Amino acid sequence: MIAENAVSSHHLDKVWLIPCASPPHKGCSELLPGEHRLAMLRLAIHGNPRFGVSDIEIERGGVSYSVDTVSQMRASHPGDRIFLIVGSDNLPDIGKWRRFDELASLCEFLVIERPGCPLREPKIPSLRYSVFKGPTMEAASSDIRRMIREGKNVSPWLSPSVYDYIRTHHLYEKTS
Repeated sequence: MIAENAVSSHHLDKVWLIPCASPPHKGCSELLPGEHRLAMLRLAIHGNPRFGVSDIEIERGGVSYSVDTVSQMRASHPGDRIFLIVGSDNLPDIGKWRRFDELASLCEFLVIERPGCPLREPKIPSLRYSVFKGPTMEAASSDIRRMIREGKNVSPWLSPSVYDYIRTHHLYEKTS
């Protein structure tokens, strides 16, 4: 939903969805293997030519830092205007991201307002960003994983093909 809104509100040619290998800011206790996350993304965007899935972070391995990914995307898409979509919850501390000045020179940021996270603008001269509103999810990914474990309805958040994939591969099921 966020990607759809970014495409329409900012007239983007394409949005690349890139699952991380290992996030620098949180544990990986519920992080599925990359092949499952890539497969679910491909199912979720199937038939939408304005979206693509990239495995560059999974292939690179290790901790995934935005600056490395954006640098790699810039190298493979020279001349393109590159945006990084982030939530408003990330904006206050964005200047603390790894090699932020380099990252800010490589891209512009599109900031989606998140529920309960009012926009607080950081005082960073090199930061180029636009804010957009859109449909917001009332559930975090951890809530959706918990609801799957509990057998609750997740249809408002997942396409049937992604949910079928999760069930077929027994993902997020209860552990003993």
